[in-house]
Amino acid sequence: MYADYEFYVSSYYGTMIAEEDFCPLAKRAGEFIDYITARRAKAAFNGDNEDTIYAIKKCCCALAEQYVTIDQMKVSAAATFSSGGEIQSETVGSHSRTFRSGSETMLTVESANKELGNIARRYLWPTGLLYRGGVGCVHSACCNSL
Repeated sequence: MYADYEFYVSSYYGTMIAEEDFCPLAKRAGEFIDYITARRAKAAFNGDNEDTIYAIKKCCCALAEQYVTIDQMKVSAAATFSSGGEIQSETVGSHSRTFRSGSETMLTVESANKELGNIARRYLWPTGLLYRGGVGCVHSACCNSL
């Protein structure tokens, strides 16, 4: 786990997650960080670069909050499927009700899941932990002239 509740409230200034809910969410966030950095974050977190460690901790907190949003959307989507649809809009005079389809709700959950990657990029891109490239072309004689 990259961040604890003390960091969440005192440095990240988070208010969305209760203390008793933070640990499992932070663990999920840490697993995502390990995945997206190909486990390079673990080594960097144990290193001495304070800026990188701070970025990893903040990323963990932001991802944990996103997991709260995703979990809430999943509950809402499950309720939508079981009740026949989520109310999208309702008019009281002459009573009109429009329902959102289950596929629209699932698209919302899917976009919330995609936001995990955006959050990781926002915090971790400057650290170099997301870099996937090699060390450069070994064909410098021909490739440098392109």
